[in-house]
Amino acid sequence: MRRAAEAGDTVVMERLSARLYEADRGEEAEQWLRRAAEAGDTIAMDLLAARLEEAGHGEEAARWWRRVAESDHFFAMFAMLRLAKRFDDAGNGEEAEQWLRRAVESGHTSSMWALAGRLEQAGRTEEAEQWRRRAFDAGDYFAIWFALAQIEQTGRAEEAEQLLRPFAEAGDQFARMRLVGWLDQAGRGEEADDLLRRFAEAGDISAMYALAKRLDQADRGEEAEQWLRQAIEIGGDLTALNFLAERLDRTDRPKKLSACGGMASTRAVVPPTPGVRRG
Repeated sequence: MRRAAEAGDTVVMERLSARLYEADRGEEAEQWLRRAAEAGDTIAMDLLAARLEEAGHGEEAARWWRRVAESDHFFAMFAMLRLAKRFDDAGNGEEAEQWLRRAVESGHTSSMWALAGRLEQAGRTEEAEQWRRRAFDAGDYFAIWFALAQIEQTGRAEEAEQLLRPFAEAGDQFARMRLVGWLDQAGRGEEADDLLRRFAEAGDISAMYALAKRLDQADRGEEAEQWLRQAIEIGGDLTALNFLAERLDRTDRPKKLSACGGMASTRAVVPPTPGVRRG
């Protein structure tokens, strides 16, 4: 590695630097990282800036991040965010805002959310809300779930459903379970059941388990067991396996319960824990 690094390979310089850091040879490691950065390697610049920031050399770190931010590299947007945070922490909100705006202009939608937070801290709440809305409209996941949290606090069930349904239909398991919860809360249990069944039939293991729980509560145990077995067969779902074993135990079917243990061991869902007896 050293020979290749001395021949000018900046990627090897980065790797050699990492090995030297791991060996607690920090000074030598920094020298190689600096050589790669000075040779124009953007990733090395970013790594060097992070090391310098960690060592308390913030001004030099900012200079390297500025070079990364002004490049056309993928890391440029992240360097902008780091610079924004650094200026924010130093109390220079104006410069922090400028870097956040540059990140937004570069197409980093999550920066809209960060910019909204900066504006809110500065008391510019109306402008902050506009950027949150833009982040939401751009499909930023964090902005969407924050909006959902706000909706849930005010109990606006219809709006929550409108927000959740596209994500649920697109396959987001978290959105699916939240949507079912909202339907239940609105007294639309049958609709929640139908939705869960549709998701389960489409192969969603979480929906299979949730549907089985509901069927069990409705005293439709045989159907519940069918869905549990399907969740186990398709994805080796341990939660479904435990619930099925509990159901078999509850209905006094010890032989089938033993077979459940066999399913767990033959499917090798998780490795056995040393010192723990399987019963």
